[in-house]
Amino acid sequence: MLNIIGIGLRGLESITLGSADLIRSSDEVYLDTYTSILPEGSLGEISRFFNREIIPVGREFIEGDSPIIERSRNTTVSLLVSGDGMSATTHKVLERTCISMGISVRVYENASILNVIPGRLGLYTYKMGPPVSLPFITDKFFPTSVFTKIRRNHSNGMHTIVLLDLKSGRNIEISQAITWLLEMEISAEGEKFLNDEQVCVVSRASQAGEKILCGSIMSMKSIDFQSPAAIVILSNPDTFEMENIDSFRVPSEDRNQA
Repeated sequence: MLNIIGIGLRGLESITLGSADLIRSSDEVYLDTYTSILPEGSLGEISRFFNREIIPVGREFIEGDSPIIERSRNTTVSLLVSGDGMSATTHKVLERTCISMGISVRVYENASILNVIPGRLGLYTYKMGPPVSLPFITDKFFPTSVFTKIRRNHSNGMHTIVLLDLKSGRNIEISQAITWLLEMEISAEGEKFLNDEQVCVVSRASQAGEKILCGSIMSMKSIDFQSPAAIVILSNPDTFEMENIDSFRVPSEDRNQA
């Protein structure tokens, strides 16, 4: 038996009662450190609260012909996932693989960055386009398809959440992510709009130290944001959305001071 348990964005504070029962009764409990980031100190806090070992695991443990599948054949295993248990394709593939092998799977949902951000910013949920993932860029890997997807959302009047890749427990830095997005826009054919559109950065959503700011893309580049963070590129926000966004505006760009 495999339990895939979303534990929300606040670590121990957002674990549901039902999920807590499963964590207590499981033979083995693992924490996914590959697809998302937990608040600092959460692993130790959760382990102490349940008085049991919780083992952090990376990509090699949960993808492909993974050890967690074998462990789930004859024991009850719980995999804890920051945010929602099914927001990443990794966990859906894991679920399907287990089921195809006759292993029972239970999924426990929770809040994720994808459903929290629109509410925190005051954006209409139905105006959120498909999210886009920005990977680490190298000299040999420069996928302009990332910007193509953003532009498609923008052309359709949809806002885009840009999720930032992880390495060593940290997101791509916001300043670096913006540099890469602007370079992609230059390289891609078609409409150029990033310098003209409003952009928001949400750092540590629903956690201690949460920081939300909105303004021009260049103003975001010079501000320090802690990990985890995500970028939101707006497309034609209406009056209601703009009034909400204004409460997070970078002071130097406050429209009410103009």
